[in-house]
This record gives sequence, structure tokens and C-alpha cells, in this order.
Amino acid sequence: MSGNSDPFVSFNKVLSPNELLPVKELYLNSFPPEERRTLEGLEKQLLESGCSVYTVWISHMPAGLCVLWDFEEFLFVEHLAVQPHLRGQKIGEKIMNHITAKADKPVFLEIEPPMDELSIRRMNFYLRLEFQLLDVNYIQPSYTGSGPGYPMKLLANKPVAGAQLRSFISMIYQRVYKVIIEN
Repeated sequence: MSGNSDPFVSFNKVLSPNELLPVKELYLNSFPPEERRTLEGLEKQLLESGCSVYTVWISHMPAGLCVLWDFEEFLFVEHLAVQPHLRGQKIGEKIMNHITAKADKPVFLEIEPPMDELSIRRMNFYLRLEFQLLDVNYIQPSYTGSGPGYPMKLLANKPVAGAQLRSFISMIYQRVYKVIIEN
């Protein structure tokens, strides 16, 4: 996801924990504790093969954060957040368009079920970007490795179903959440 699709928006791959400091509060405040790693866990992601953390900047100001997993057959957007004061200015759309334009494979992401105004707006945001709600019961495993998982919705920008979808979910569980599931 390196590069720059807009002269005022830049995507910088985070290479050290210090580079997370400008978006630390954004990460912690954008996701409930059960839907994110601890800050230390996020820092450990910098060492994970296939996982990249990006900060998004607008005119030298931290605007957002994206955690992206590159699997052989698909990409998985683990987290995407935009600074609250910049929401509604199409920054998230620019980030997602940048990801999907560079991807030559399906892009997956998970969101909470649309149950309130914010979660409905989030679902509609991805649907406007031509993501499709996948017909699968999906549980996000606990980030702590103990405790219950959380019902989520899985979306993709290309149709995926059946055995291929089950295989992709298994890979997400194993690599992202460190959980083995039986198919």
C-alpha cells in the first residue's frame, strides 16, 4: 500500500513502535477493547509476516490508521480508523479505494452487525464502495485468546463463497487471531 494517490494524502508503513505514537489514541478510541489489540499487541504486529500497519497523513497531520494482512489469495483489513474531526471528508473512502485499486485479489473486512445509527452508517459506507455482505455466520475470535468471540459481519469486494470462503476464514483465524478452527 505504499505510494500516494493524492498529493495531500500519504500512506506510511509503520516500521517502529514510535511511529505509532501519532495514531495511538485514534486506535484505542476507535474500537471497543474486545474488537482490538492492546497497544503492545499492535506494536507486536509490526513483526508479523504479512501484516502491515499504515499511518495515513494529510498535509503532515495524522489522519488515520490501517492494519492490513496480505494473504496469498486475499487481503484482510483488520482495522481502519479516521480521526473523528476528519470523518465525513472521504478520507476512509480514499484509504479503501487505494487498497482495492492496488489489490489484484479479494479484499475482506469485518464490521459489527448493523444495529444502531453508527454501525448502519459503517455498513452503508462499505456497501457504497461496492463491498458485499457475505452470507456466512462469522464470529471474531477474542483478541485475548480467552473469552467469547463476537458476532461480526464479513464483507468482501469480490464474490467469494463455499469452500473458498471457509478456507479464507480459517486463514484469518489462524494468522490474525492465532486460533485454529475445524472446517
